[in-house]
Amino acid sequence: MVAGDIFDSNHVDRQVVEKAVDALSSFTVPVFLLPGNHDPFDPSSVCRTAEWTKRKPANVVVLEEVAAVSVPGASGMEVVGFPWSSKHQLGDPVLSCYNAAPSADGALRVVVGHGIVDELSPNADDPSLIVAEGMRGSAPER
Repeated sequence: MVAGDIFDSNHVDRQVVEKAVDALSSFTVPVFLLPGNHDPFDPSSVCRTAEWTKRKPANVVVLEEVAAVSVPGASGMEVVGFPWSSKHQLGDPVLSCYNAAPSADGALRVVVGHGIVDELSPNADDPSLIVAEGMRGSAPER
């Protein structure tokens, strides 16, 4: 799992994409990629380019939307992530993950987010903070 900032920017050289694809293809297990604030899943996303889509290894899953995704080869396990769609978020980037419909009854769910947890942030006014209380099973309204 890469929880955001797969690339430092959506404007990277073709050679960087090729090296990333080559490295990812060496894994024998599923690899989940979550776009973060440096490389948001917007129209210019590296993960939308022809270079990426034609070379992306079959074991790589880009979390493009908030939805439960079954983990290949791991029965009863799913991943839900919040892909950033812009450089700046105006709310908790994982809050919507808690309410995503499950893909299987009783599946173990792994929620993946990109950002900083409110309890660790020096900036309590940052609207994109991940609310720690929500991770404890009682997602607050925000």
